Amino acid sequence: MKITAYLCLLVMILAVSGCNKGTRNYDIATTEQLVEEPIETTVLPAEETEVTTEFATDGYPKLERMLGDDSSFILGISMISFTDAIKLGEAVKEKGENASQMSGDWYTIRVGGVEYFYIVNTKERLESFRGLAVTGEGSGLGNGIMIGTSEEEICEKYPNVAIMNFDNTYISEPREDNKGWRVDEYPESWLSRFDYVITAGLDPVESRANTAYIALMMKDKAVAAITYYTWVDWE
Repeated sequence: MKITAYLCLLVMILAVSGCNKGTRNYDIATTEQLVEEPIETTVLPAEETEVTTEFATDGYPKLERMLGDDSSFILGISMISFTDAIKLGEAVKEKGENASQMSGDWYTIRVGGVEYFYIVNTKERLESFRGLAVTGEGSGLGNGIMIGTSEEEICEKYPNVAIMNFDNTYISEPREDNKGWRVDEYPESWLSRFDYVITAGLDPVESRANTAYIALMMKDKAVAAITYYTWVDWE
């Protein structure tokens, strides 16, 4: 099924916020059997995860927002299950835990020019889609930002993006309405491929604050991957 980037983001919001509606239950005990014996998807109770930031950004420029077609992938993205992805692509496996406190093995699986992220807990027999990134040559956004676009070109078009290290320290001047980088939403080995991140908001301008972000993963001052992430505060 082909989807737009923003529909992909809606799927990711369910996953990242701790609402495990994308979690699949498998009657198996090993990751090899994950490929062979999937059963029906089940819905689990939401995990309430409080996330906070301590950025003092009042008085700084408001974080740039990329809206509508500007933030959509120019190439269609196919959403695929873990079962299909591990058959079709090249997988990197590592131990880890993400922001919704789901622990298990991170799988980064590259299928064509898209990399898919899953957490698989074989003890609990659960598999959960956690997001995706485009990395292939010729991939990019409706606003013209492509794999290979330079930091200078990005800042010429969007001067108020946030440029940040992965420890949530600013390289650029701070930005108002920016909750920062989501440090625990991606596998460590995947993040280690990049130098820093450039982010912009995806929420409508009238929104009180940004909860959804586009992330341009930078290597040697050029875009090497594009992904989305969310912040959800539970009260």
